Order: sequence, then structure tokens, then C-alpha cells
Amino acid sequence: MRKSDDKRQMKAKQQFERAMADSTELFQDLIDDVEFGIEPDNFLLQELGHLIQDGEPSFENDAFHFVVRQGIRLDVNPSVDLRARLAESLRRAYPDIKGPARRVANTVVGAIEDVDFSLDVVGTVVRGYTNQLLGALESQTDNDTTDPEGRVWIEQWTEGKLDRLTLLERFRDLGSAAVPAVADLLFDPLEDPLRVQMALELLSAIRTPVAARMLAYIVSEPILEEHQEEHARKTLRELWEPALPYVLYNLRRHLHEDIPFRWLELLIETDNTRAVDRILEELVAHARSTSYREDLLAALPLLDRSNDPGVVGKLLRLITEESLPEEALELIEQWMEGSSLAEEVEAALERLKNGKTILVLQRDDFNSFTAEQPEISLAQLREDWNAAYHESLGWQQKSQFPRGPIESQSERELEEAMLERLALNPRLEESVLRDQIESFRESWLVTPRDDVIPLASIWLERPRNTPWLEELYWNEINTWYIKASQYLDEGDTDKARHYLDIILKIEPAYPLALMLDRIMCGGG
Repeated sequence: MRKSDDKRQMKAKQQFERAMADSTELFQDLIDDVEFGIEPDNFLLQELGHLIQDGEPSFENDAFHFVVRQGIRLDVNPSVDLRARLAESLRRAYPDIKGPARRVANTVVGAIEDVDFSLDVVGTVVRGYTNQLLGALESQTDNDTTDPEGRVWIEQWTEGKLDRLTLLERFRDLGSAAVPAVADLLFDPLEDPLRVQMALELLSAIRTPVAARMLAYIVSEPILEEHQEEHARKTLRELWEPALPYVLYNLRRHLHEDIPFRWLELLIETDNTRAVDRILEELVAHARSTSYREDLLAALPLLDRSNDPGVVGKLLRLITEESLPEEALELIEQWMEGSSLAEEVEAALERLKNGKTILVLQRDDFNSFTAEQPEISLAQLREDWNAAYHESLGWQQKSQFPRGPIESQSERELEEAMLERLALNPRLEESVLRDQIESFRESWLVTPRDDVIPLASIWLERPRNTPWLEELYWNEINTWYIKASQYLDEGDTDKARHYLDIILKIEPAYPLALMLDRIMCGGG
């Protein structure tokens, strides 16, 4: 039975991969009509321009492929509004799509509407984004945005003919076009503290993504005096949001000669939901190189300063990976000798050694528990489940989540109903458990019953006061949306409308739900 399941999964994966590739030619006219919103000051245009100077861009070129792939991850994946517009374009074309192409279209739409799915493997999205990226670069090349006035004003300030406040005001008005002049002021000559100070003030005044990227570069390189670097860091903190895509892109490249500690520190300080992941990625990427050892030992203590409630779970996931380099494990052990996280990590590892499940990949994967411990009772199962670290919960434990007042009020009733519905077999056979879980979700958590508050109301009162919970909240909304879209695609409009109405009740401006509502209502 297991072999046949593996074969089916392999076949499904192959069909999906073919659909992703086939989509490139099938729907390109539809995708090309959707604006990806590539701004003129997008740093990827500069990256692409450098590649074109070196030769003809092609997906056979690894560097070109990297630029496009990371561009999609930074510009396309996070934008639910863009995903909604891409999906709507294909959904409205459904009536005219026939035969195998319709099945491919359905697969592509499913990928686009799933916010956890990275669209850098969807052929038609990759082609459409690349075309618009190249088009934006061509427009930028035709319009030279560098303004020579900036250099003239700086020269006048140097000669005492222009006061500081006037210079700052003019550069603020000039915007990104003035950044090249600031670069000249900053780097030639670098040892002049007055010029460096003025350059930092000008970048702070300009406040565009281009200025923010220059600040990020300055902070990552050991080129300033200590007090100048601290000034640059504080200014970058103010402009961190427009600098972030550039920082994440360069962290992904792993081309730096040393670990960019200041970038990682700012990711931690700004509660970036991927800060811990980035630090652990740096560890894995560079652990084998002795020249990075000191930098990594300086970066790992940043994890102690993280507010990420999943930091221990992420560490456990990494430590228990068989592919983890031995050098990385040694660095972790050395850091943990003085880490505030050591006790919790060691306790969880001891739990794992004693046969307890602590790493759970999917939120509904109860089978992993029952397969390992078939004699476990339902009460023990739920206790173990709440104490486990879940990938779908950002490597947090269920017991770590705050409860709103409505959820607290109905918690006992929820528990009793779940115990009654699921305690059919003390061994919790896989097929029975799966059916009962689905039945419980469908009939109790979503649909209002007498004296029972629906899950929608619980989510309304769930505190969303951290970026990690906020991210999980929107992922949950997307999960409900996917149910609605799947029911619609299967022809069950009643169930589709049921889920869609729940989403719109909670988040009436959710772009995907609004799009599907227009499709179902036949609106334009």
C-alpha cells in the first residue's frame, strides 16, 4: 500500500511540474496584461543592467536566473493583491480554455492563490515578470535620472557659498537623482569627517529606496569611523523598510566576505519574521570556512535577543537535520554554553531522545503521533500535540498562543465536543482519525450551532500583537480562502459561498476573497 501511495505522489508531483512548465506558453497573453508594479528605483534593475553589460541575459545564466527568482520572491510572492489580479485574469478566461490547457490553468491558479507557494517555479509568472523587468530597465536606460546639479550644490557648500539647511532642502526635493552626488561626497575623500557627516545627513533627507540602499551598504562595510557608523546605523533604522528588499536579496546571495552583523542585528531589532532563519542560513552557508568562525560566533548571540516565539523550534529543526555540517553543530554548541536558550533547547532534545515527538511538519498531521505511539490516549495525544513545535505555526507550540475572551469562554465546550467526536477508538486508527478530524472541523468549528460560537468569531478576538501571529493569522485566512476556491472549482457553489462569506465577515478587504466574490457574482 505504501509503495502505491508513493507512486501516486510521484505521479502527482510530475504532473504538477509539467503544468508549471507548460503554463509558460499557454497563458502568457493573460499574464502580460497584469501589471507587476516594478518601480523605477527597484534595485533589481541595476542588478539586471550589470548582467546585460556582461552579456545577453538568459535563464541558462545562473546569475540572471537568480535575479529573476529573487525578484519574484521579493516583489510578487508577498503581494496578495497582485496574486488576486493574476488569478482573476486566468479565472475570467476559464470559459475559453478547453482540453488539457484547462487543467493546467486550474493548477496554476491554485499555485497563485496559495500564499505559501513561491511563484518562481510557475513558468508563465516567471516569463511575465521577466518581460516587465526588462521593459522597466529599458525605460530607465532611455531616461537618465542622474541630476548633475547635486554635484554643483555640493561644491558650492564646500566653498561656503551654500548653507547646510539649503543644501539639505534641495537634495530632499531632488530625490534619488541626487544619490550619485552623495556617493561622490561620501567616498572622496572618506577621511574628511565633515563630508562624511554631510553625506549621511543628505541620505537621511532624501529618504528614497535608493538612499536607503546606499545606507545599508555603508553600514555593512567597515569603511566608517565608529561614531560615523553608529550615525549611519541609526539613520538606516529609520529607513529600514525601503532598504529591506536589498538586504534580503544580498543575504540570499551569500557573496559577502564577512557576515553582515549589522544587517542581521537590525532584522532582529525590527522583529522581522525571518530574522532567525537568515541567521541560521548564514551559519549553514559559512560554517565550514574557518575565516567566518568569529563572525558566526558574534552573530549567533543575536538569537538570544530575538522575540521570535519559534526560535527554539527552528533551532531544534536545524540541530536534528542529518545534513547539518559538523562545524555548524560545533558552533551552536559553543554559543549555547552562555545562551539563555540553552536550557529549553536541551530539555526539548532530551524529550526527543526519550521518544517524544517534538517536531511536527503539518498542523493536522496527527498520524505522526499515532504511528510512533499507537497506544497513546486521546488526552495524552492532545497534550503532546500542544507541546510539539509545528512548522505551520512558525515552529511555535500550540500552547504558546494567546486566547481571546470568546475562545476562553468556549474552550471547555470545545474540548468536550472534540473528545466526544474523536474518542471512538483508543488506538486512533489513521483513517478513522482523519475522517473524524475533518468532520469536526466542518460541522463544529466553522458552522454556527446552538450555543456554539464559530471559529470566525474566535479569530476576530485573537490578539494579533506580534508580526509572527499576524503572519499566521493571514495564512489561516488564506487556508479558508483556498477551501472556498476549491469548492467553487468542484462546482459546489453553496460551500464556496459559505467559506467566502466567513472570510469577508472577518476581513472584508481581503483581495483574493473580493476577487472570487466578483467572479461568483459575475461582476466586472
